[in-house]
Amino acid sequence: MATEKALAAKTVAVINQKGGVGKTTSTVNIGAGLSRLGARVLLIDLDPQANLTAAVGQNAGGRCIADLFQGGLTWEELLARINDNSLAVVPSSVRLASAEVDFATVPSREGLLRKHLAAVSDRFDFILIDCPPALGFLTINALVAASGVLLPVLPEFLSLQGVSGIAEVIRVIGKRFNPGLDITGILINRFDRRKSLHREVQQRLKERFDSRVFEQTVRDNVAVAEAPGYGLDIFTYRPDSVGAKDYQAVCQEFIRRCSRQ
Repeated sequence: MATEKALAAKTVAVINQKGGVGKTTSTVNIGAGLSRLGARVLLIDLDPQANLTAAVGQNAGGRCIADLFQGGLTWEELLARINDNSLAVVPSSVRLASAEVDFATVPSREGLLRKHLAAVSDRFDFILIDCPPALGFLTINALVAASGVLLPVLPEFLSLQGVSGIAEVIRVIGKRFNPGLDITGILINRFDRRKSLHREVQQRLKERFDSRVFEQTVRDNVAVAEAPGYGLDIFTYRPDSVGAKDYQAVCQEFIRRCSRQ
């Protein structure tokens, strides 16, 4: 695939091969936090499980990004506006699960998402793509479209191996399709500084990945886990919570990291 002009918005793929690490939660709350800071943000749910779609209160069985890929809907018909129009979401549904087969014969199919985003990228400051927990067609499309990658992890030793594997995938995708693609940051979720295991995993991540590890962590907080059940971000659900304070600091660091990439 030929190198194309960079998208106008800072585009970040949020990925991890392991489920349950706070990937969708991080995407929703960072997106909401950035919009609260005045940025125009687009969230893309690229996971057929449609967890992000449900987490922002949208219908996971209705219109879907698959309709855009197949030419059935335009951007204007697909985008759902949230938070006084500063935050928008592209919904997903289980219909996206067949994308691997549906687009098997499409030329340059790894660049399908990037091609569509080029039409709307200048409307946003940030685009965050919530990827499925697998390195298949959909995640590769996100990596080809992105300028950076956010890796949410848990403070467990298996995270060390998982991040190393993803870093290698990023290197290969960057070399073949997307020069300049790099890790924006590794974000540790459900962190408890009182636990020696958590501190040790954090230290090992920093030793191996240096400045790519976020200084700010997200502490274990029940409000963060509850908010998606109400279709709300943490700032709307519990603005006085530990989770809201942590994600506010994460957003500030995220902006600084993006400005350096």
